[in-house]
Amino acid sequence: MAGKSGKGDQRKKQVASRAPSGRGAGTGGAGSGLMERWPRWVATASAVGLLLGSSMIALSLYSVSLASQFVPGNTTDPLDYRAKGSATAPVVVADWFDYQCPACRILALSREPELEKEYVSTGKVRYVSRNYAFLGPESFLAAEASECAADQGRYWDYRTLLFQRQQGENRGAFRTENLKRFAGELGLNQSSFDGCVDSRKYRDAIVAETKEGEELGVNATPTLFINGKQQRGAPAMDRLRALIDEELAKK
Repeated sequence: MAGKSGKGDQRKKQVASRAPSGRGAGTGGAGSGLMERWPRWVATASAVGLLLGSSMIALSLYSVSLASQFVPGNTTDPLDYRAKGSATAPVVVADWFDYQCPACRILALSREPELEKEYVSTGKVRYVSRNYAFLGPESFLAAEASECAADQGRYWDYRTLLFQRQQGENRGAFRTENLKRFAGELGLNQSSFDGCVDSRKYRDAIVAETKEGEELGVNATPTLFINGKQQRGAPAMDRLRALIDEELAKK
């Protein structure tokens, strides 16, 4: 019995040595309560850590899924019809734009043809067109109409025509009647096109795509992603060459 009592006294001393200063570790004291609560704290902290870790992993995977379309070698892009150039090109240029944006018009009508001649046609660049419709209702109408043109295999022709007919923000240039007339000028099946536009078939898709741009940090147009590196505005051609050549030099 003396032996057991001695061991008990020793354990009390060990507990007391871990207790906070000024608080005894006697029977039922604060130190004893602390030790009783300690496993629960550890369990709670572990659960919170696992939850946070899972959230960070999910966020990382989501970011990767959004950014994957901006890197070379992505051959499963569902927006392939909006891309020019080889799917295996070493540099991917993603152009986020609004049809009512004047700088986007400059990029589309002057820089883009030069890029196509120098880089796209030579297999060095894949150029991807992305909607960021944020300047008003006509931005959405124009973007939706371009998808209706894509249904008939004329996305790029219609896109170019929209930029050529741009006349400021929400001033009627892209009202429904004009969008239908543009389709007629290109010789599209008018009935099919009109039905697509009138039904707002692609409204939700354009909303979702604009939201995707926001998730990637787009807040103005044009915004380019050159192999994932963000470049705002419509850079001069020399600047674009430098940015693309920099990426090509890494390959």
